[in-house]
Amino acid sequence: MAMHLSHPEWLAGHWIQQFGAGATRALLEWNQQTPVNHVEIPGGHVPPGLATTDWPGFYRLPKGSIPPSIRPLLDKGAAYVKDPSTRIAPGLLAPQPGDSVLDLCAAPGGKAFDMARMMEGRGRLVALVVPCPRIDRLRENFSRLQSQTLQIEILENDVLELDREQLTAPFDAVMLDVPCSNTGVIQRRTDVKWRLRPEDIANCARLQSQLLHSAARFVKPGGRLVYSTCSIEPAENSQVVEDFLASRSGRAFSLESQEQSYPWETGHDGAGACLLVRQSG
Repeated sequence: MAMHLSHPEWLAGHWIQQFGAGATRALLEWNQQTPVNHVEIPGGHVPPGLATTDWPGFYRLPKGSIPPSIRPLLDKGAAYVKDPSTRIAPGLLAPQPGDSVLDLCAAPGGKAFDMARMMEGRGRLVALVVPCPRIDRLRENFSRLQSQTLQIEILENDVLELDREQLTAPFDAVMLDVPCSNTGVIQRRTDVKWRLRPEDIANCARLQSQLLHSAARFVKPGGRLVYSTCSIEPAENSQVVEDFLASRSGRAFSLESQEQSYPWETGHDGAGACLLVRQSG
């Protein structure tokens, strides 16, 4: 099956152990399909030429092109080309108007687009990003969201090296979208299945655990933290969160909700997200 569907034997065997043979075949077949691109248009007039989807606000783009009719919406920040899976984590965090929100590992800004909309353009949004080529795209995207009532800041730093003193206050809501194995987006990134090694998943989980512990420092009492990946691996999703909750620093949090997208079930990219809430006392 693995050879026929152009996947490494070890990776197919790994998934069979986790999900079973039927689900693994469906995943391998999904990964071999041509990706479909979507645009999110949260409200207002929807230009012609876009197909509706099962996900409110998301529309299917024609293959190979972006219709000229939606370019003005993209230019003014009223639309964003992104996969429907990206709605999951912001939906769990659910920032409110007036909230202070910290977006860690923020580039290129797709989740910030959703969070700014949920905040109705009011509050404070701080984006942390390790210096990288994508920061220019992040700045461009954020320039479309900035307003007199929405304060947006970009900090170039690593959350593992960031001190609490470098931020003015703990936050109502923290988004942690961590680096991962990318096993949920292989359809879009075919190189992943060939460069990934068996030890990479465990290595990712170790880094993710460090990032989660570091992110927890910036959540105020009663505040919310969403841990998010584009991985389908339990080792990178539920297991990282379970280990955190069992730790000394994690005992101040409770798991309120979680969602996992498996591409063969949802029809879009794979992703995992968990909502953690810090105790008020």
